[in-house]
Amino acid sequence: MKTKGFRFFVYGFIVLLSLLLLEFCRRNVGSFAGAYPFAEKWEIDYSIEEVEAALKELQQSDPAIFFQKDSLVLKPDIFAFNKRVDFYYADRHEIVHTFIRGFGNNTHLTLISFNDTQSGVLRLMNRDFNFFANEKEKQIFKTRIIGPIYKILNKGSLVKSVN
Repeated sequence: MKTKGFRFFVYGFIVLLSLLLLEFCRRNVGSFAGAYPFAEKWEIDYSIEEVEAALKELQQSDPAIFFQKDSLVLKPDIFAFNKRVDFYYADRHEIVHTFIRGFGNNTHLTLISFNDTQSGVLRLMNRDFNFFANEKEKQIFKTRIIGPIYKILNKGSLVKSVN
């Protein structure tokens, strides 16, 4: 004879198993939100034109942080909504893939992935890093990329993380 406690245990086990299956699918199949689920976004309180001008100035003053050092190349992504900018971490030999997209007076800067130039390994943000490594990568990106962009924009606004 089934007791109330046993039914509670079975229902709890089914709920737990369902949540674990859902999380497994989310991590291996992909997140359930947005076109780039494995990305980290920052909102910059400037128009896309101002951010592009700041990127061009940054490329002239510090070309080492860009993958293509001779000129700034803003390539459209496959949907033509975003513009792709590739930065470079020379100490780690990694290309840092990002997108920028304008929304009126705001621009979203999205960190997508890291591509190791020596081994060819591609690591996606928010998928291939654990929580602490993910936070560390966000902090490195803010220091190396977003900080210099804001110094050029020089308005003193705060960067708001969207995610």
